[in-house]
Amino acid sequence: MVINIILGVLIVVLLAYIVFLNDSLAKEKRKNSVLNHELNLQHLKGDGKKLLANVEIRYCTPKFRVANILNDTALYIAPIETIAIGKIPSNLLVQVLDQAVALEITWYYVTFTTTNNVNNKGWVRGEDIVFSMDPQKRKTQQPDTSEDTNSNN
Repeated sequence: MVINIILGVLIVVLLAYIVFLNDSLAKEKRKNSVLNHELNLQHLKGDGKKLLANVEIRYCTPKFRVANILNDTALYIAPIETIAIGKIPSNLLVQVLDQAVALEITWYYVTFTTTNNVNNKGWVRGEDIVFSMDPQKRKTQQPDTSEDTNSNN
C-alpha cells in the first residue's frame, strides 16, 4: 500500500515536471521567434542603413543557362545584398534560371545540386559568375595568334 502511494506521488510529480518543461520550452521558442524576427529586421536595415524601399528590379532572360562560380561567393535570397542564405564554393557548376538588374548590379538566379537540397537556389552577383559560352571569357582563354599570322606574311 505504501509503495502504491509513493508511486502515485512520483507519477504526479513527474507529470508536473513534464508540464513545467513543456511550458518552459514553449516560452523559449516564442523568445527565439521574436529574436529571429528582430534579427531579420536588422539585416534588412543593413546595420543602420535605411531600409530598402521602392527598389526597382528589372528582370530579363539570361543569354546562357550554365555557368561556373568564379570565387567563393554569397548566395542571396533576393537580387539585393540584404540576407545571404549561404555560400557557394568556387568552380561550382550552376544552372542559371533568371537574370535581374537591381541598384545597377547584375544578378543571376541560380540552382545547383546539394546533398540535402537546402539553400540550393538563390541570387549571385554577376561579377562572381562566368558563363561556359561567355564570348569575353573565350576570347581571354584563346591564345593570340595574330602575331604568328603577321610574321608569316
